[in-house]
Amino acid sequence: MEEKELPKRPDTLSISRVMGQVVAAQESSREFAQGESRAEINSETWEQIWKRLRVSLEEVYPPNTPVLFRNDGEEFLHLGDLSMIEGQAGSKKTMLVCSMIAGLLYEPQPSNDDDPGDDDGRRCLGFYSPTAAENRVLYVDTEQNKVDTQSVLRRVHQMAGLDTSKDDERFAAINLRIEDTAAQVELVEGCVLLFKPTVVVLDNIADLCEDSNNLQLSKDLVKLVDALSAKHNCAVLCVIHQNPAPGGGPTKASGHLGTTLWKKSKTQLRLKVDDDITRVESGEKSRGHKPPSSFAFVSDENGIPQLTTPPMKVVSDASAEKMKELREALAAFMEPGKMYPYSDIVKRLMQQLRLSDGTCRERMRQAKEKGIIVQQKPKGPYCLPPQVEQQSIDGYLVE
Repeated sequence: MEEKELPKRPDTLSISRVMGQVVAAQESSREFAQGESRAEINSETWEQIWKRLRVSLEEVYPPNTPVLFRNDGEEFLHLGDLSMIEGQAGSKKTMLVCSMIAGLLYEPQPSNDDDPGDDDGRRCLGFYSPTAAENRVLYVDTEQNKVDTQSVLRRVHQMAGLDTSKDDERFAAINLRIEDTAAQVELVEGCVLLFKPTVVVLDNIADLCEDSNNLQLSKDLVKLVDALSAKHNCAVLCVIHQNPAPGGGPTKASGHLGTTLWKKSKTQLRLKVDDDITRVESGEKSRGHKPPSSFAFVSDENGIPQLTTPPMKVVSDASAEKMKELREALAAFMEPGKMYPYSDIVKRLMQQLRLSDGTCRERMRQAKEKGIIVQQKPKGPYCLPPQVEQQSIDGYLVE
């Protein structure tokens, strides 16, 4: 039987071609395991690959150094890792991106009497970088026209205190709107090789994927982008849209791509808009560091984001009345400390409130969310808590 050679590794490969070589090597390995043939391996080539892949205690590797901070040292972007921003259309995702890029480039100057508030921590929404003088940022715009991309450049320059009439050597933008989707990842990598950025911003990463609802394509793209960050030791910030969940549930990043990216990202930021105020919240768990605290911003008359305080929300009288009615209905048949199956509670609520099965199930969800009833374990029975806090039903709530 004719022997098959394992693929030899060329001197330079794009990330996508490396993935192809890996697949080919896996196929050859499977054939060897089945006893079909023993491939002759070029010892020098594969020794180099072994050395590249092996992790040794005797080597010094570049750390996942944080490069962008906010407030008193809260970490947002890290070299060699992915981070993400998700939000619905109109949530000011790009405006947040501009603030983060400006924070990477802004070099604070000693304050003086003419400009006493220059470094008061509110510039760039509080984002800053100790390595601003050495940072290099590549902004990749996949969906806007070049005029809009230029507006992003100008806004960043303005926020970072740079000359808005000429380019700064630390900041570059490329526009991939008219480029073929299949070629965009390689174009990004080529520009990374040329520009050598500290941070790459992909706005919007979904445009680099043929189908963001295809699980395998989504995994492949996130793998390539993650490899890009590791290979070039740069932070990659991915921006992606949110889609409303069916049935009015919570929104989440688009498709399998959004889910895969959320799992892989070191820091996840989610944007919510209410009355022109954008609230920025982080994921419950950020890999390897404490999740950043929430904050909010608005856009001023010049289109520059400014920090603000999110308003306290008051539960409407109608909503408070519904919760009061629900609490009284549950207390009418549930004894403190006694456990009740979910289905039994729904049936009793249908009788007490004269509502449909679906509406009573929604009231159950609300009751659990407000702490009116509690569940000892997932899928277990429910009971009344020892005390029901009144402010969970009426008064002021912060969302």
